[in-house]
Amino acid sequence: MKKLEIACFNLDSALIAQNAGADRVELCTDISLGGITPNLEMIQEARQKLTIDLYVMIRPRGGNFVYSDTEL
Repeated sequence: MKKLEIACFNLDSALIAQNAGADRVELCTDISLGGITPNLEMIQEARQKLTIDLYVMIRPRGGNFVYSDTEL
C-alpha cells in the first residue's frame, strides 16, 4: 500500500499535513537551504502533537550531500 509523506518545515504545517490525511511527516527546517535537521525542541513538540509517523531529516547543513571526514 502506498503511503503519503509530506515534507514539513514547521510544526504548523506538520499538523496540517496530519489533518489532511498524510500517513507520515518528514520534519526539517530552513527551506532556503533545502531542509536541514530541526532543533530538538521542534522534534519533541512534534512527537507530542502528531499521531502519525514522524521522520526527522538528518542533514547538518545546506548544500550538497557530500560530507568531509570531519563532518562525519
